[in-house]
Amino acid sequence: MKKAITILLALVMVLSLAACGEDNTTQTQAPTETDATESAPESTTEKTLLNIGDTAKGEICEVTVASVECVDKIENGLLFHMWSPAEQTSYRDVMAEEGYSIIKIPYHIDYKGKESGRFSISIELNYDDGYTFTTSTNHFLPAISSGVGFEEKYVFLTANSFEVDDPLNYAGEDAVAYIIVNDVALTDVDKSFELIIGLPTAPDALEPSVTNSGSYTYKQGEAETFIFDLRSVEFKTESESTGDEQAESARLEKTGKLIGPNYGLPSLNEIYGNNSWAIKYGDNPVRETVFFREDIDLMDYIGEEITFSYIFSKDGHAIDAYIVE
Repeated sequence: MKKAITILLALVMVLSLAACGEDNTTQTQAPTETDATESAPESTTEKTLLNIGDTAKGEICEVTVASVECVDKIENGLLFHMWSPAEQTSYRDVMAEEGYSIIKIPYHIDYKGKESGRFSISIELNYDDGYTFTTSTNHFLPAISSGVGFEEKYVFLTANSFEVDDPLNYAGEDAVAYIIVNDVALTDVDKSFELIIGLPTAPDALEPSVTNSGSYTYKQGEAETFIFDLRSVEFKTESESTGDEQAESARLEKTGKLIGPNYGLPSLNEIYGNNSWAIKYGDNPVRETVFFREDIDLMDYIGEEITFSYIFSKDGHAIDAYIVE
């Protein structure tokens, strides 16, 4: 009888140990998916912002942004392409429309690579993390309906690219980019405003043109992105000028040869007056029509170089002009 009790007690102990083993296994299980999600630290990605004057150092290129500022105009920024058989061209300054401002971005580029070739730089302004303004070499404007027959497009002073023929002797170069920006981006300082520059990591590749069969175009490859914070820059938009200050800042000056009266613009004469004259600049055969004030007699100045003050109208004409003595 005692032997049977002993065996029974032994069985009870074995079963108890087995139960404890099961409990321990349950307690040391890996946390569930929900537990893991709740306990994992949050991952945040913060942008590294540079300041104006800093140098962005890429793999093969470095760029230093000297300044970022508002300017009144882009000098010689608008290309006129005549529809005449002569195919002559001329340039005119570009001014931003009401509610917009021109941002000038001078920068210096250095090259540290070993390959020769053509290298492109992408430059854009980013407002409120999504509204982008970019440079453009083919931003078409409406043609002037004056009978002159011009096709107009922006030709900025830089194409945001540079050529390296001899990497060992390349000393870098200075360039300027212009971007026309909505004034809201300049004045709403509570939201982000950034200059984003993409530096190349290899020379541009020549690829067949999609639009022009038989020709090739350059395509920029992978780029490194660098961001400059612009909220430390104080911008003064054109709309902030008032009264006499606005009128004075709107006036410009040019010097050219007075060719003679221009009577062939009846639609524009109705708007800007009948005292319109043709002005020629240097050796360029293309003439610009300038609308002088009605009380000014220019007959004695025909064939002479004159310097005149004028206002740049919204539709792109020199108006309200008078001779500067």
